Amino acid sequence: LLPLAVPLFAGCLHRADTLALAMEARGFRGAVHRTQMDPPAFGMRDAVAFALLAALIAVTFLRGA
Repeated sequence: LLPLAVPLFAGCLHRADTLALAMEARGFRGAVHRTQMDPPAFGMRDAVAFALLAALIAVTFLRGA
């Protein structure tokens, strides 16, 4: 079991080191406060666009029948 565990553990350490280096190169910082974005609200313009799209689809299907 030991001959299998040592290379496995060494491979895990090497992969973790490579991943940490790649994350640092891409600017990942775990301790920095992350910003958050408010989810977009569904407004009147969205409702009108949805209604127009639904009407267009309905007309397209009714003309094809």
